[in-house]
Amino acid sequence: MLPMSDTPSYSQIACIGTGLSAIALGATLQRWYGFEDIRFFDRHPASGGTWYTNSYPGCACDVPSALYSYSFELNPNWSKSMPSFEEIKEYSTRARDKYCLGDKMIHSVEVTKCIWKEDANRWLLYLRDVNSGERSTHECQILFAATGRLVEPRPCDTVGAETFSGTLFHSSQWRHDVRLRGQNVIIIGNGCTAAQIVPAIIHKVNSLTQIIRSQHWVSPASNYTYGPFIQWVFCHIPFAMRLHRLQLFLLAEKDFRLFPMTKAAARLRKRRSSQVEHYMRATAPDKYHNILVPDYEIGCKRRIFDCGYLASLNEENFILTDTNIERIIPEGIKTDHGAIPADIIILATGFKTNQFLSYMEVIGRGGKSVTQHWDQYGGPGAYNTSPSALSERATTESPNSSINYALRILKPVLQGRVLAVEIKEEAEQTYVHEVQKALAKRVWDAGCASTGLIRYLVPGSLLVAQFVSHVVGLEPQDSEVSQTQWILGTNISPPFAWLCSAGCSRILDPKDEEVFMAVINGCLSELCLKKPRSRFKVTVVNVARLLQENSGGGIIHLSGA
Repeated sequence: MLPMSDTPSYSQIACIGTGLSAIALGATLQRWYGFEDIRFFDRHPASGGTWYTNSYPGCACDVPSALYSYSFELNPNWSKSMPSFEEIKEYSTRARDKYCLGDKMIHSVEVTKCIWKEDANRWLLYLRDVNSGERSTHECQILFAATGRLVEPRPCDTVGAETFSGTLFHSSQWRHDVRLRGQNVIIIGNGCTAAQIVPAIIHKVNSLTQIIRSQHWVSPASNYTYGPFIQWVFCHIPFAMRLHRLQLFLLAEKDFRLFPMTKAAARLRKRRSSQVEHYMRATAPDKYHNILVPDYEIGCKRRIFDCGYLASLNEENFILTDTNIERIIPEGIKTDHGAIPADIIILATGFKTNQFLSYMEVIGRGGKSVTQHWDQYGGPGAYNTSPSALSERATTESPNSSINYALRILKPVLQGRVLAVEIKEEAEQTYVHEVQKALAKRVWDAGCASTGLIRYLVPGSLLVAQFVSHVVGLEPQDSEVSQTQWILGTNISPPFAWLCSAGCSRILDPKDEEVFMAVINGCLSELCLKKPRSRFKVTVVNVARLLQENSGGGIIHLSGA
């Protein structure tokens, strides 16, 4: 509930969202700096982020739980390697309560607008209570956006949805009040979500028809159970859990060999495609093979890990079709091959994963909005934690890595030695261009139905992502003017050379003042010191974590789950 006041409330840091990334931010601020002056705002009535909004039958994580967890808060009691959404929610709630973050979270409050006040070096947030409609404001020095990617459902683009006489809903807005048993159900889509829903409801419904629009590689899942003995080992044997986490990390790293557009990687992809195709043909009915098996290289789109989906296709009450949908009619769906009757239509059509902060207006320095800024790149892009012209705003792609990097940069701000950190536009342009150029050499750009610019990924392996977010930090060094300065210590060589936009570190004369420099991945960063006329520019090596969901004036976008 919003405390109503004409005067803005204030916290040094504000965060939009209360999911895994937001909880990691609050916990890391306490662990590193003992910092607690933070407020979280979320339009949903409870914390959890992705794992609050997505609660459909069969909803689970398809990343091993030992990896899909905080490095500082390992959980020895996972029941499975790919846990359900309920278990992940419980894990996030325990972490939230351990660091006493619940009292700092304000729920059912939507941030509608964020404006950078240049005269005060603060963000002004416009808030709206989603229940009462009442409005208020909040100010902060640093703004994080932990808004997630699997939150905004892709709208139904089929004509006639409003005429359907039954119940129609998106998978992320599951109607738990709707009875499935004995109903005729149509599910549209065949991505990861649909592959989890189908086996979870197939034995409840009278009939289930799945209409698919594209093909996916469906690999066998290693969803093994952690029994009591293994849980005891993880809990009581020193480093056992971390060794298991390292093992899973290295296995995931091994898969990256499939992605470069090289002859060696092509041979690996061909071999893996053959293995997965054999599995799909052996598990799914013969009549669906031509519909299911892709004709593009494995790795071009995200694989589906099979937790019973292919076996479900053998059920007598199941029909799979790729016929074209003409329109939704009151009785169901009309296709090229006739009408399919339905009582319930489920949209497993995905999310607006390439649109960030679409439901709020963000205005940075000079009155420039984040939408205007991103339009010049053809879509969202950023220089590691924030776009230029948008100060003290950052984004997080992975809770562990990106938060660590952002908080290293923000340390001088938190200590009161620096007022603002801003990305130079030239650095951002170079960075985004180099990232897209590197991505073009990966299988992700290999011709499958995977459209648009890739905005989330470092075009390297997990090891690269870990390196640029953890190894890169600030080191005190003595300069020629005998002043303690903060600067990146070393140059970077292959395989990380694609991250570098400068060949060396160059420091401009700070006029005998003590200088605190935030390492903002190479090129030029501009900082405002508390002393007047203390603006300077410094060039450092470009070596940081790609956090491509940002917008700015000091916004740090956290997008973890």
